[in-house]
Amino acid sequence: MKSGKVFRYSEDDSRGRVYDARLMGRFYRYLHPHRFMVLLSVLLLLAASAAQLVQPYLIKIALDDHVLPGKREGLGILALLFLAAFAVETLFRFAQIYTMERTGQSLICVLRLQLFSHLQRLPTSFFDRNPVGRLMSRVTSDVEALSELFSSGVVSIFGDLIRLFAIVVLLLWLNVHLALVTFLVVPVLLGLSFFFRSRLRRTYRRVRERIARVNGFLHENLSGIKIVRLLRQEERNRNDFNRVNRDHCDAELDSVLFDSLFSAAVEWVGSVSIALLIWYGGGQIVQGAVTFGMLVAFMEYTQKFFIPIRDLSSKFVILQSGMAALERVFGLLDTPLPAPPERITALPARLRGGIEFQDVTFAYGGGPPVLKGVRFRVEPGERIALVGPTGAGKTSLVKLLVRLYDPDSGRIAIDGIDLQSVDPVELRRRIGIVLQDGFLFTGSVASNIAFGKNGLSDTRIRQAARLAEAEPFILKLPSGYQEEIWERGNNLSSGQKQLLSLARVIATDPEILILDEATSSVDPLTEVRIRNGIRTALKNRTALVIAHRLSTIAAVDRILVMDHGRILEEGTHQELLRRGGLYQKFFELQKTG
Repeated sequence: MKSGKVFRYSEDDSRGRVYDARLMGRFYRYLHPHRFMVLLSVLLLLAASAAQLVQPYLIKIALDDHVLPGKREGLGILALLFLAAFAVETLFRFAQIYTMERTGQSLICVLRLQLFSHLQRLPTSFFDRNPVGRLMSRVTSDVEALSELFSSGVVSIFGDLIRLFAIVVLLLWLNVHLALVTFLVVPVLLGLSFFFRSRLRRTYRRVRERIARVNGFLHENLSGIKIVRLLRQEERNRNDFNRVNRDHCDAELDSVLFDSLFSAAVEWVGSVSIALLIWYGGGQIVQGAVTFGMLVAFMEYTQKFFIPIRDLSSKFVILQSGMAALERVFGLLDTPLPAPPERITALPARLRGGIEFQDVTFAYGGGPPVLKGVRFRVEPGERIALVGPTGAGKTSLVKLLVRLYDPDSGRIAIDGIDLQSVDPVELRRRIGIVLQDGFLFTGSVASNIAFGKNGLSDTRIRQAARLAEAEPFILKLPSGYQEEIWERGNNLSSGQKQLLSLARVIATDPEILILDEATSSVDPLTEVRIRNGIRTALKNRTALVIAHRLSTIAAVDRILVMDHGRILEEGTHQELLRRGGLYQKFFELQKTG
């Protein structure tokens, strides 16, 4: 059955300028530490071009002064000089390419690290608005495009311009009349360049847009491959991808068509120029005005004149790709970071753990409020449960507490210290969180437990695993604590991932603990183990426990019932049941369910 699904991906900044001096000026600032290597590369490029351009002149001398007069003396020396010039060109060309590529990779390494560091400091709301796939392309493919822009684009174009200028000077110096015959085709070349430039630019835009759609489609469908298989949509997705892939293929073919036409047209114009030289230069030879060697040299220089022009289309694509990449990369780097507080308040060596929300209101990205005037207080060491339907605002409240977001109004304080004046990094060192879906990183079991705190000893890692009830399953793994964890922990069960997440939090020894649906997706036996680990983790700590299953909050001191961004009820389990409000309805529904 034909699917009506259309995958949409917006590459809104793909229409950059062919050349933007402002962006290039900013890009060149990154070259300043490598300026001597760049200068060396330019000098090598000039030397290689000079060695290349001397070769046709050596052929002219050999033909006019030795071959045609029949003089063998000195011909061997000219042949050796020709080989030496070719060897020097090859050596300098190698040194220039190596120097430029090495400089480009050093620059790209620095820029990529700067991008990654900037991404890690951006506010959480930025990632709500920007897909992960797009951000990954900034750090990978866009940065690589800048490397190509530096080494194969701007530098190569500069070398081509120097070579073209040198050839023009040489042709005029050798023979003005033959040079003018050669230049007769230049207006045609300029016309062809302008004609194909706009078409190449349009096809390039289409290629960029189509490849963005292909990448977006792959990212979405490979991330959801389990759902695709469960719902048996492989054939439908194959057809959808075939359409997206075919669109990209058609755009690439259009680009190849215009590129081939332009190259063929330049070749044809070059052949016309050679034919004109043979016609006019042959006549000049007959009249004795031009030597045969000079005509051959002119033909050699003319061929070298058309080589960079023939490559113009590919360099045009590199230049535009680099300009678009520069705009995207600098656009990301220009994304403002959260403003630091005017006055930073240092946290004490050990928090008591008192938490206070005072009339806190919050909305995501200017949307409707998800928290509306929330007010409550948690005493040091007290264990509070947050209960309520989906969308009540429980998780949003926790995000504000760890300053992933800041409230639109109101005040949040820990031990009387306003969180707006606290360094978020320092704050998060003091708060441990176990999420509903424990996220693990590639690496060993031990490195995942130690992820939250640098420099943890093996003894502390094992102690945390034992306290979290995680050691029994760890020791059953083939390599124990050194067992490699796959991407997102896919070689472990949900319960095992939760136990490792709990061990990670225990290892950091936080003063405040947050449990967000920590037992929502595990079997009863694993839930018992997680509860035992949680009981250990809660000792002498302030705790906020978010739960839908009321069986998980039996050990708390107080329960806050939330709905539509407000706290509607507050009390112990028995007190709330006696009131007969929203909490009792939850309890009855779960008991009957």
